[in-house]
Amino acid sequence: MRSKTSSTLISLAAFACLAALPLAVDLSAQVAPPPWLRVVRDATPAQGSNWPQFRHDAQHTAATSQELSGSLTLRWKRGFAEWPHVFAELAVVDGRVYLANMDGKVTCLDGATGAVVWEYDTGAAISTTPAVVDGRVHVVNIAGRVVTLSTSGGLLWEYTVPAGVYASPAVQGGLMFFGTVGGTFYAFDTANGAGGPRWSYPVGATIDTAPVVIGGAVAFAAENMRAYALNVGSGALLWSTPLTGNRTWNGHPVASLTTDRIYFSTLAEFMQETSTNRETVDMFAFMSRTGTLSSVAVWADAFVGANRSKLQSAVVVDATTGQPVTQYTVAPDNAVIGGLPFNNWYWGSIRPALWQGSKLYLQTMWRNVIVDLATNRISQPNADQLQTKHFVRGDEQVPVSIGGNRAYGGIGTNAAYLNLTTGARGNLYGVFGSESADFSPMTAPVSSSHYISFPGDGASDRNGTFIVANGRAYFIQYGWVYCFDGTVTTVTS
Repeated sequence: MRSKTSSTLISLAAFACLAALPLAVDLSAQVAPPPWLRVVRDATPAQGSNWPQFRHDAQHTAATSQELSGSLTLRWKRGFAEWPHVFAELAVVDGRVYLANMDGKVTCLDGATGAVVWEYDTGAAISTTPAVVDGRVHVVNIAGRVVTLSTSGGLLWEYTVPAGVYASPAVQGGLMFFGTVGGTFYAFDTANGAGGPRWSYPVGATIDTAPVVIGGAVAFAAENMRAYALNVGSGALLWSTPLTGNRTWNGHPVASLTTDRIYFSTLAEFMQETSTNRETVDMFAFMSRTGTLSSVAVWADAFVGANRSKLQSAVVVDATTGQPVTQYTVAPDNAVIGGLPFNNWYWGSIRPALWQGSKLYLQTMWRNVIVDLATNRISQPNADQLQTKHFVRGDEQVPVSIGGNRAYGGIGTNAAYLNLTTGARGNLYGVFGSESADFSPMTAPVSSSHYISFPGDGASDRNGTFIVANGRAYFIQYGWVYCFDGTVTTVTS
């Protein structure tokens, strides 16, 4: 395993905090959404098999009903002169693939052939995923330029905010939400935001996480280690709550509409351990432990509990009040612990997914873990609860998506799945190999300067989100976009 650094992004922002914000929920101060606002309480599956924005929807579920099985066949691939940002994804909508790149361009590809349909240059690097919703393509670059295009590539409107944007916008109900490294959170009218934001809210600290929309609230995390929920219609503060850990570092939250809960992921505080600069207990301590998930979780909870504010790097909160969940039971022995027993440093970059609307799927403690947000029960997707390591080989930055009852991931030459109902894993493409094999690309990397890339060496761009959309599979790495054919069925339960 290799240490990663977030200095490229984080060093861009060292901002003074504003005056302390109120923490309590003042129900009398909450403003009802105006009549023009279309509040959607479900994730955005209206486009059916589409993958319209970062992590699929404004709740970051990263899940669709399209389940992929059987071996994959490469349909097409296309390389680009610059590599996408390691935290960017593809958007796939109505037979077209949308890509935002570090060269500042938004590119639209034909989903069946890979042919370029159109390109638009925003003028500065883009480290985010386009949001393609209601016939519009929304993107924000690191210079703060907000651009909304038609699906034919024509400029509809634009506006520039006074600080850079590194996390993808969330689009729902006619509004686009995002925060900046300057510490201000914005809401724009998606139909025409040329006149400026509908509202803005300053938090005084870098915002490098993508927001989630849940009910009438939009929630996000900031580098002052606080989570915020704002009223979607007015921007009024609904609640603010402290987060454990030391940095948010692109730990994008996930919202569950059916349970009214939000998961936040952070990085644990760095502390000295022997001769290495790591937090007191890290993933390597978990790797050496054997036994049931219950026993490992109890051991971790006891260790983390001695200094939970620094070492617990994940929390689930009530979306209405911001109050954290402080008790879980762990399978198979129904052990009771005082919080999520997850402690990591660069594993905070793993993007979780939401299975069946209420079950949070995570890769942690070298195990595949499911947190049932309705029952507060932690388990593994296999009968004996002894499964270790990942279903797809790889380092800490392999994001996961879900299609039907399967989780998907890809790195190097390998794309694999995990059956969440049985715990069985299998390959879709390539061979399940060693970590050294993770650096073996499907195609030789595209020559690129990787300018302003993150973490900066380009190596982490060897993986990307493997998604199933529009009846095909799509994957991006090393500057290449791949499209695969396979057997796709719709799973309704």
